Amino acid sequence: MIRAVSAPLYYRLLASGDPLDEATADRAAEAALAAARAGAYVVRG
Repeated sequence: MIRAVSAPLYYRLLASGDPLDEATADRAAEAALAAARAGAYVVRG
């Protein structure tokens, strides 16, 4: 989850050079939460 939240923020800051703002952080958190609820981070083994 931490990687899923932080990856878009790092990309925006380091690759695109766009500033970080609260809306960007909220979108990253919402997207990671939606993926987790959909089962994207289930470890199978």
